[in-house]
Amino acid sequence: MTLRRWVGGLAVAALVLSSLAGCAYYNTLYLAKRYYTRSLNDVPYALDKNDLLSPVQFGNSITLVKKLIAQYPRSKWVDDAYVLWAKSLIANEDPREAIRMLEEYPTLYPKGSEASEATFYLGVAYLRARKYERALETLDRFLVSNPKKDLEPYANLERSRALLALERPGEAAEAAGRVVQRFPKNALGARARLARAQALIAQKEFDRARDDYRALGHRAATDEDRLTYLLFEADCLEGGQKYDEALALLRGALSHEREPLRADTTGGRLLTGPTDAFAQRYGRLLTRVGTVHLRAGRLEEALSAYTRVLDDYPHTILGAEAQYRIGYAWETAGDDFEKARAEYGRVNEQGPGTSFSDQANARLSSLDQLAAFRKGGGDTLTRAADGEFLLAEQYLFQLDRPDRALEEYQRIATRFSGTPFEAKALTAQGWVLSRKLKRREAGDSLFWQVVREHSGTEAQLAARDYLEAEGIDVPQDLIKLPEKVLTAADSARAAAAEADTVALTQPPAGSIPLGGQPPVDSLHLAAPGGPRLSLPPITLPDTMRAPVDTTHGVGGGRPDTVTKAPYMLPSTEDTTRRVPVRLGTGGPPIAPPPPSVVPRDTSRSTSPAAPPPSLAPRDTTRSTPPAAPPPPVAPEGSVAPRDTTRAQPPPRAPEGSAAPEESVPRPDATPWHPPMARPDTTGTKP
Repeated sequence: MTLRRWVGGLAVAALVLSSLAGCAYYNTLYLAKRYYTRSLNDVPYALDKNDLLSPVQFGNSITLVKKLIAQYPRSKWVDDAYVLWAKSLIANEDPREAIRMLEEYPTLYPKGSEASEATFYLGVAYLRARKYERALETLDRFLVSNPKKDLEPYANLERSRALLALERPGEAAEAAGRVVQRFPKNALGARARLARAQALIAQKEFDRARDDYRALGHRAATDEDRLTYLLFEADCLEGGQKYDEALALLRGALSHEREPLRADTTGGRLLTGPTDAFAQRYGRLLTRVGTVHLRAGRLEEALSAYTRVLDDYPHTILGAEAQYRIGYAWETAGDDFEKARAEYGRVNEQGPGTSFSDQANARLSSLDQLAAFRKGGGDTLTRAADGEFLLAEQYLFQLDRPDRALEEYQRIATRFSGTPFEAKALTAQGWVLSRKLKRREAGDSLFWQVVREHSGTEAQLAARDYLEAEGIDVPQDLIKLPEKVLTAADSARAAAAEADTVALTQPPAGSIPLGGQPPVDSLHLAAPGGPRLSLPPITLPDTMRAPVDTTHGVGGGRPDTVTKAPYMLPSTEDTTRRVPVRLGTGGPPIAPPPPSVVPRDTSRSTSPAAPPPSLAPRDTTRSTPPAAPPPPVAPEGSVAPRDTTRAQPPPRAPEGSAAPEESVPRPDATPWHPPMARPDTTGTKP
């Protein structure tokens, strides 16, 4: 009986565990995988943005995965959910957080079944985060280990992308070729073939790249894709300088397209060309024909093709591109910057707000700056040289014509011979020859010429740096640092500095030691934080005494209840008052004021401060006796004895005035104010 119960208990426990495992999978992980799969176009992860389907549901997948990890931490599906979470982050364009998670996977799940997949997606996350070296290292580690066979071609494709980003096109083409050989006809093979073609173009192998583009065009599913691959073929022929073959290819495709009809402008309608994709195919091919002519140096043919596109597609994006290329043709092939500026200015009329309009504005700004320098070049030698250098840099960097820039630098060296500008132009020639035209020996020869013949210039230092960057030692005795030449502005600043006679206060000699006694001021008072010193008693003459305070009923005046506290008779036992003590650190208390004098409330008073208690007795013969001194504040921490003196009645009113009525205030009543008689102001009485 006991054995049967034991076996039954085990069966129930197994059933409970299996039900919990089933809940963990079907209620969370299964739904999370469904959300993830529905967001992708039949691929294990998003290789490109085109692989994403709308609506994207990676957020729902992440929410369910978090729920599984939180509610079922001991489930066997936890490591699967963790990797799915990282994959969703990569697809959701958050690769850095995915990197952090996947780097912690071996620590969190040392015996996890998804270790190989975690390594692969870690490499993908590195690649998306543009950490190409780490991506390549991680993907290589994935391929060396025992990878999943279904992810191996994807790893080679991602390796190809990383190698191309690291400017290693030969290895990139080889990695992509492995995928092409294994999957020659499916979608992944087409992606790999495209990646290999891009790597071959970077390696200047245009014929092999054209073969890949031609194969892709034959297997293209749409006419738009077929036209795109045909234009890529034309790019390969242009790169190999086979301009006639490129023209034959484009004209052959152009013969199969329908020429657009002219727009109807009757009734004052705006002349607008066709904008649908099918009608614009003819214009796209004709634009590329003009570009081939321009690359071949045929300016008139290029302008003719662009102008025809502009006439057929006015006020469209294609028309804006044609107008932009007309300006570019005049700038690059025609060397006519004035005409180029005029043509660039018309791009906004064809397509305002387009990318071609922005490019035209940028080039127009550069040409305006160049024109301003060249117009003002006759003022000074420096300004003229700056204008010539700006023109050479325009050819070199903006137009990508190093041969034309080299001619400009040679002309500058001849025109400004014997000046530092000659050395600068020679150094620029050496840089173009060695870096752009790959003629290193000719460039180094010019660098040595500058080092030996133009000492004491900035160009000599630059030429030395270029030689040493190539591993060539330059003798130090040939180098002379340039001397600074003072200009008129430098002289003016120096004169202004000499004329400035404002003398600043010199800092005191030495320094005050930390924790020492601070200096005493002119009043012999210690600085804040130090021991206080008592003031000596001061005796003022009668004419400088403060007037008598008549606002508290002394002398028969009416109490002032506007600017001062209301007058109150002190109770027999005042427990709120404190006997004032002398200011300082623990001095003896000061005797309280006489009981016949009511202390003055100085909290809001604006009258002069009362003299200290050590002054002479008050002169009671004057009509304005001095005010009572303000109660000093007791030092912190001291407790003053309670004032137990009985309150004294107010002094009697002067002769001729009415005495105040006697009244005893009730304990529970509001403060009582004794009625005061109005003083007699007849005659000369105050």
